[in-house]
Amino acid sequence: MEETYTPLFSEVLDMVHKAKTKTQKVELLRKYKTDSLKMFLKAAFDPKIEWVFPAGEVPYTPNDSPAGTDHTLLIQESKKLWRFIKGADNVTRQSQKENMFFQMLEGLHESEAKLLINAKDKKIEILQKYKTDALKMFLKAAFDPKIEWVFPNGDVPYTPNEAPAGTEHTLLLQESKKLWRFIKGADNVTKQPQKENMFFQMLEGLHESEAKLLVNAKDKKLHQIYKGLSANVVRDAFGWNEDFVTEEYPSAGGLANG
Repeated sequence: MEETYTPLFSEVLDMVHKAKTKTQKVELLRKYKTDSLKMFLKAAFDPKIEWVFPAGEVPYTPNDSPAGTDHTLLIQESKKLWRFIKGADNVTRQSQKENMFFQMLEGLHESEAKLLINAKDKKIEILQKYKTDALKMFLKAAFDPKIEWVFPNGDVPYTPNEAPAGTEHTLLLQESKKLWRFIKGADNVTKQPQKENMFFQMLEGLHESEAKLLVNAKDKKLHQIYKGLSANVVRDAFGWNEDFVTEEYPSAGGLANG
Protein backbone atom coordinates (compact mmCIF):
# COMPACT_ATOMS: atom_id res chain seq x y z
CA MET A 1 0.00 0.00 0.00
CA GLU A 2 1.42 3.35 -1.04
CA GLU A 3 2.25 5.79 1.78
CA THR A 4 0.47 9.13 1.58
CA TYR A 5 2.07 10.70 4.66
CA THR A 6 5.52 12.23 4.34
CA PRO A 7 7.27 11.85 7.70
CA LEU A 8 9.22 14.68 9.27
CA PHE A 9 13.01 14.36 9.13
CA SER A 10 12.91 14.00 12.91
CA GLU A 11 10.55 11.02 12.50
CA VAL A 12 12.74 9.45 9.81
CA LEU A 13 15.86 9.72 11.97
CA ASP A 14 13.96 8.43 14.98
CA MET A 15 13.06 5.32 12.94
CA VAL A 16 16.71 4.97 11.94
CA HIS A 17 17.78 5.20 15.59
CA LYS A 18 15.32 2.50 16.60
CA ALA A 19 16.28 0.12 13.79
CA LYS A 20 18.23 -2.80 15.29
CA THR A 21 20.75 -3.47 12.53
CA LYS A 22 22.91 -1.44 10.20
CA THR A 23 21.10 -3.04 7.22
CA GLN A 24 17.73 -1.87 8.54
CA LYS A 25 19.08 1.62 9.14
CA VAL A 26 20.43 1.82 5.58
CA GLU A 27 17.13 0.54 4.16
CA LEU A 28 15.19 3.24 6.01
CA LEU A 29 17.51 6.00 4.77
CA ARG A 30 17.14 4.70 1.22
CA LYS A 31 13.36 4.43 1.59
CA TYR A 32 13.03 8.08 2.58
CA LYS A 33 15.93 9.37 0.49
CA THR A 34 15.33 12.76 -1.07
CA ASP A 35 17.69 15.49 -2.24
CA SER A 36 16.56 17.49 0.79
CA LEU A 37 17.40 14.72 3.28
CA LYS A 38 20.78 14.17 1.62
CA MET A 39 21.48 17.91 1.78
CA PHE A 40 20.50 18.06 5.45
CA LEU A 41 22.60 15.05 6.45
CA LYS A 42 25.61 16.33 4.51
CA ALA A 43 25.39 19.67 6.33
CA ALA A 44 25.06 17.79 9.63
CA PHE A 45 27.86 15.25 9.23
CA ASP A 46 30.39 16.44 6.64
CA PRO A 47 33.37 17.69 8.73
CA LYS A 48 34.45 19.99 5.88
CA ILE A 49 31.20 21.95 6.12
CA GLU A 50 31.15 24.82 8.61
CA TRP A 51 28.05 26.76 9.54
CA VAL A 52 28.09 30.56 9.83
CA PHE A 53 26.57 30.38 13.32
CA PRO A 54 28.37 29.52 16.58
CA ALA A 55 27.58 26.32 18.43
CA GLY A 56 25.00 26.56 21.18
CA GLU A 57 21.37 27.35 21.86
CA VAL A 58 19.45 29.64 19.50
CA PRO A 59 17.03 32.31 20.86
CA TYR A 60 13.89 31.43 18.95
CA THR A 61 10.26 30.74 19.87
CA PRO A 62 9.41 27.05 19.30
CA ASN A 63 6.40 26.25 17.13
CA ASP A 64 4.11 24.13 19.33
CA SER A 65 1.67 23.20 16.54
CA PRO A 66 1.00 19.44 16.38
CA ALA A 67 2.88 17.48 13.70
CA GLY A 68 1.12 17.66 10.35
CA THR A 69 -0.68 20.94 11.05
CA ASP A 70 0.46 24.56 11.07
CA HIS A 71 4.20 24.31 10.44
CA THR A 72 6.71 24.19 7.61
CA LEU A 73 8.74 21.10 6.72
CA LEU A 74 12.48 20.57 6.75
CA ILE A 75 12.10 18.57 3.54
CA GLN A 76 11.17 21.90 1.90
CA GLU A 77 13.32 24.25 3.97
CA SER A 78 16.53 22.27 3.40
CA LYS A 79 16.98 23.89 -0.01
CA LYS A 80 17.80 27.14 1.84
CA LEU A 81 20.47 25.67 4.11
CA TRP A 82 23.27 26.57 1.71
CA ARG A 83 22.93 30.19 2.82
CA PHE A 84 24.07 29.18 6.32
CA ILE A 85 27.27 27.41 5.18
CA LYS A 86 30.56 29.32 5.36
CA GLY A 87 31.68 30.54 1.94
CA ALA A 88 28.45 29.64 0.13
CA ASP A 89 26.64 32.99 0.33
CA ASN A 90 28.95 35.99 0.43
CA VAL A 91 26.22 38.49 -0.42
CA THR A 92 23.69 38.16 2.38
CA ARG A 93 24.81 39.87 5.58
CA GLN A 94 25.31 37.87 8.79
CA SER A 95 22.45 39.65 10.58
CA GLN A 96 20.11 38.76 7.71
CA LYS A 97 21.23 35.13 7.81
CA GLU A 98 20.51 35.01 11.53
CA ASN A 99 17.01 36.40 11.04
CA MET A 100 16.38 33.91 8.24
CA PHE A 101 17.54 31.07 10.50
CA PHE A 102 15.30 32.21 13.38
CA GLN A 103 12.32 32.40 11.02
CA MET A 104 13.08 28.95 9.66
CA LEU A 105 13.27 27.45 13.15
CA GLU A 106 10.06 29.13 14.27
CA GLY A 107 8.21 27.89 11.20
CA LEU A 108 9.28 24.25 11.61
CA HIS A 109 7.68 21.69 13.90
CA GLU A 110 9.53 21.83 17.23
CA SER A 111 11.13 18.39 16.72
CA GLU A 112 12.60 19.40 13.34
CA ALA A 113 13.79 22.74 14.73
CA LYS A 114 15.72 20.91 17.48
CA LEU A 115 17.09 18.52 14.88
CA LEU A 116 18.32 21.44 12.78
CA ILE A 117 20.09 23.04 15.74
CA ASN A 118 21.77 19.73 16.56
CA ALA A 119 22.86 19.47 12.92
CA LYS A 120 24.37 22.95 13.12
CA ASP A 121 26.35 22.05 16.22
CA LYS A 122 27.40 18.60 14.93
CA LYS A 123 27.08 17.41 18.54
CA ILE A 124 25.30 14.18 17.65
CA GLU A 125 28.07 13.22 15.22
CA ILE A 126 30.76 13.77 17.87
CA LEU A 127 28.97 11.73 20.53
CA GLN A 128 28.32 8.88 18.10
CA LYS A 129 31.94 8.90 16.95
CA TYR A 130 33.28 8.46 20.49
CA LYS A 131 30.40 6.37 21.89
CA THR A 132 31.43 3.83 24.50
CA ASP A 133 29.54 2.18 27.36
CA ALA A 134 31.57 4.36 29.74
CA LEU A 135 30.59 7.59 27.95
CA LYS A 136 26.93 6.53 27.85
CA MET A 137 27.02 5.66 31.56
CA PHE A 138 28.62 9.01 32.40
CA LEU A 139 26.18 11.08 30.33
CA LYS A 140 23.18 9.14 31.60
CA ALA A 141 24.22 9.95 35.17
CA ALA A 142 24.74 13.58 34.13
CA PHE A 143 21.46 14.17 32.26
CA ASP A 144 18.83 11.65 33.36
CA PRO A 145 16.56 13.66 35.72
CA LYS A 146 15.51 10.47 37.53
CA ILE A 147 19.08 9.77 38.62
CA GLU A 148 20.10 11.42 41.88
CA TRP A 149 23.64 11.44 43.21
CA VAL A 150 24.31 10.71 46.89
CA PHE A 151 26.33 13.92 47.23
CA PRO A 152 24.96 17.48 47.53
CA ASN A 153 25.48 20.04 44.78
CA GLY A 154 28.49 22.29 45.04
CA ASP A 155 32.26 22.20 45.25
CA VAL A 156 34.05 19.08 46.49
CA PRO A 157 37.05 19.39 48.88
CA TYR A 158 39.65 17.43 46.97
CA THR A 159 43.22 18.07 45.86
CA PRO A 160 43.42 18.46 42.05
CA ASN A 161 45.84 16.20 40.19
CA GLU A 162 48.24 18.54 38.38
CA ALA A 163 49.95 15.83 36.33
CA PRO A 164 50.00 16.69 32.61
CA ALA A 165 47.43 14.96 30.41
CA GLY A 166 48.59 11.50 29.40
CA THR A 167 50.91 10.99 32.37
CA GLU A 168 50.25 10.17 36.06
CA HIS A 169 46.46 10.10 36.24
CA THR A 170 43.54 7.75 35.84
CA LEU A 171 40.92 8.04 33.09
CA LEU A 172 37.21 8.69 33.39
CA LEU A 173 36.79 6.15 30.58
CA GLN A 174 37.84 3.51 33.10
CA GLU A 175 36.49 5.06 36.29
CA SER A 176 32.93 5.47 34.96
CA LYS A 177 32.17 1.81 35.74
CA LYS A 178 32.27 2.78 39.45
CA LEU A 179 29.82 5.67 39.21
CA TRP A 180 26.84 3.48 40.09
CA ARG A 181 28.03 3.48 43.70
CA PHE A 182 27.34 7.23 43.88
CA ILE A 183 23.73 7.01 42.64
CA LYS A 184 20.93 7.02 45.20
CA GLY A 185 19.47 3.56 45.74
CA ALA A 186 22.13 1.71 43.72
CA ASP A 187 24.53 0.75 46.53
CA ASN A 188 22.80 0.23 49.87
CA VAL A 189 25.76 -1.57 51.46
CA THR A 190 28.62 0.95 51.31
CA LYS A 191 28.32 3.63 53.99
CA GLN A 192 28.10 7.31 53.02
CA PRO A 193 31.53 8.27 54.48
CA GLN A 194 33.11 5.46 52.44
CA LYS A 195 31.37 6.68 49.29
CA GLU A 196 32.65 10.19 49.93
CA ASN A 197 36.22 8.92 50.37
CA MET A 198 35.92 6.84 47.20
CA PHE A 199 34.67 9.90 45.30
CA PHE A 200 37.51 12.09 46.62
CA GLN A 201 40.05 9.44 45.63
CA MET A 202 38.50 9.16 42.17
CA LEU A 203 38.65 12.94 41.65
CA GLU A 204 42.24 13.16 42.88
CA GLY A 205 43.33 10.33 40.60
CA LEU A 206 41.79 11.85 37.46
CA HIS A 207 43.36 14.56 35.33
CA GLU A 208 42.18 17.92 36.67
CA SER A 209 39.99 18.59 33.62
CA GLU A 210 38.14 15.27 33.96
CA ALA A 211 37.73 15.79 37.71
CA LYS A 212 36.01 19.14 37.04
CA LEU A 213 33.89 17.44 34.40
CA LEU A 214 32.78 14.82 36.90
CA VAL A 215 31.86 17.41 39.54
CA ASN A 216 29.80 19.32 36.94
CA ALA A 217 28.09 16.06 35.97
CA LYS A 218 27.22 15.44 39.64
CA ASP A 219 25.64 18.89 39.79
CA LYS A 220 23.81 18.34 36.44
CA LYS A 221 25.54 21.41 34.97
CA LEU A 222 27.15 20.04 31.81
CA HIS A 223 24.60 21.83 29.61
CA GLN A 224 25.72 25.13 31.16
CA ILE A 225 29.42 24.43 30.69
CA TYR A 226 29.26 23.01 27.18
CA LYS A 227 26.98 25.04 24.93
CA GLY A 228 24.84 22.87 22.70
CA LEU A 229 25.25 19.74 24.82
CA SER A 230 21.79 18.93 26.12
CA ALA A 231 19.63 16.01 27.20
CA ASN A 232 18.02 16.01 23.73
CA VAL A 233 21.39 15.78 21.99
CA VAL A 234 22.50 12.93 24.25
CA ARG A 235 19.25 11.00 23.73
CA ASP A 236 19.40 11.50 19.95
CA ALA A 237 23.05 10.44 19.73
CA PHE A 238 22.50 7.20 21.63
CA GLY A 239 19.00 6.39 20.40
CA TRP A 240 17.46 6.74 23.87
CA ASN A 241 13.83 7.61 24.51
CA GLU A 242 12.55 10.13 27.07
CA ASP A 243 13.44 7.68 29.85
CA PHE A 244 17.07 7.46 28.67
CA VAL A 245 16.74 3.84 27.55
CA THR A 246 16.79 2.15 24.15
CA GLU A 247 13.34 0.69 23.65
CA GLU A 248 14.23 -2.12 21.27
CA TYR A 249 16.84 -3.68 23.51
CA PRO A 250 16.18 -5.43 26.84
CA SER A 251 17.71 -3.78 29.88
CA ALA A 252 21.22 -5.04 30.59
CA GLY A 253 21.40 -3.46 34.03
CA GLY A 254 23.64 -0.67 35.24
CA LEU A 255 23.36 2.93 34.13
CA ALA A 256 24.06 2.61 30.41
CA ASN A 257 21.24 0.91 28.54
CA GLY A 258 21.46 0.42 24.76
